[in-house]
Amino acid sequence: YSTLINNMIYGNGNSGVSAVLMSTELNFDIINNTITNNTASDGGGLRLTSSSQTGCSNFNVNVINSIIHGNSASGSGNDIYIKDELSSCLTVNASYSDIGDVVNDPVNSGTYNDLGNNMNVDPLYVDPAVGNYHLTSLSPLIDQGTDSGAPVVDFEGHARPVDGDGDSVSITDIGADEYIPCSTPSLYYRDADGDSYGDIHIRAFACSLVTGYTIDNTDCDDNDAAINPSAVETWYNGVDQDCDGWNDYDQDMDAFVDSVYNYFAGGTSPGTDDCDDTNSTINPFTYWYPDTDDDGYGNPTSSLQQCIQPMDYVLDDTDCDDYNANIYPGGPPVRVLGAADAYYWSFQNAYDNPETMDEDIIQSKALTFNENLNINRNMSLTLTGGYDCSYSVITGTTVVNGHMTIYDGSLTIENFELQ
Repeated sequence: YSTLINNMIYGNGNSGVSAVLMSTELNFDIINNTITNNTASDGGGLRLTSSSQTGCSNFNVNVINSIIHGNSASGSGNDIYIKDELSSCLTVNASYSDIGDVVNDPVNSGTYNDLGNNMNVDPLYVDPAVGNYHLTSLSPLIDQGTDSGAPVVDFEGHARPVDGDGDSVSITDIGADEYIPCSTPSLYYRDADGDSYGDIHIRAFACSLVTGYTIDNTDCDDNDAAINPSAVETWYNGVDQDCDGWNDYDQDMDAFVDSVYNYFAGGTSPGTDDCDDTNSTINPFTYWYPDTDDDGYGNPTSSLQQCIQPMDYVLDDTDCDDYNANIYPGGPPVRVLGAADAYYWSFQNAYDNPETMDEDIIQSKALTFNENLNINRNMSLTLTGGYDCSYSVITGTTVVNGHMTIYDGSLTIENFELQ
């Protein structure tokens, strides 16, 4: 009578378990073992052979609460291979186990009995790539074994059984590992390429960070460490390096692909024929506005829609007088009406200019000025405030924060607030 119990068997190149049964009568129990990621020519996980050198009455191999899954063979039987050189001598009985494929030798076949409660599923190990074959919280093998004949501890000495699936019933897990839940498990995501960004589709609940996992779930290619949300995008190569989901042929992200790459339009960028793929404001739907006075501000009452900038047109549409280069949003706030209108940035400069003459009118926009004003010339002037951008309509008042001192001449003030 032989027993194999509570073992983690993996990474072997000549079967996980290979047994040649030679006794005249033998029971071989395989209980709560994890046999995975082994290889062989036949029977990568478990290879069972009865020898023709001795007679036999019964060779019984009982597989209980065990994982024999994820092995490989270059010939037959990735997981279990049965070869009975003595007719009706070798019987394999399986129950409460996760078993992949089972192959009987085509010439010397034994007997395989599925006694029930078996599965053929991915065990969902924590990180098999680094040899971590513990069960994750998502494993379908948790609480799916039988307590009958099961060891009272797992392969690491943790007590069995444990209520791993949270249904208040403690049942032995399938395999060598007994999953131990915690009160507040965290959700982690697979990080196969080691770039600290995880795959949202492969996740596990665990009490602490699992090797090969991360708390992040924003990686769009978990097989390439050069592709993640912090990577620098290389445009026009068909690869979304920074995982933003944007069409790789639309660098300025205006929903129009570069005209050279019209074939790749779609997704976030259905538009084509972008003539400047570095400027999101320029595309075939762009409106251009005439800038007759060449002050950089366009006339909002007229426009052309096209991608390439027309001559004497600009993107701006806020000019308040497209025939005067001194009048535009943020332009000189003071104007002297005279033989030739003159524009200034302050009242004092406008007043002091020798070209400002008797009876002139000094206009100002509805803004706040922080300056002192000295009136010391023998002439009569009018200050009119509160004008809009174009100096055509009074829309409010002009506020002056400062002192106004009159030494000579006269001054008429309209629409001002002196503070």
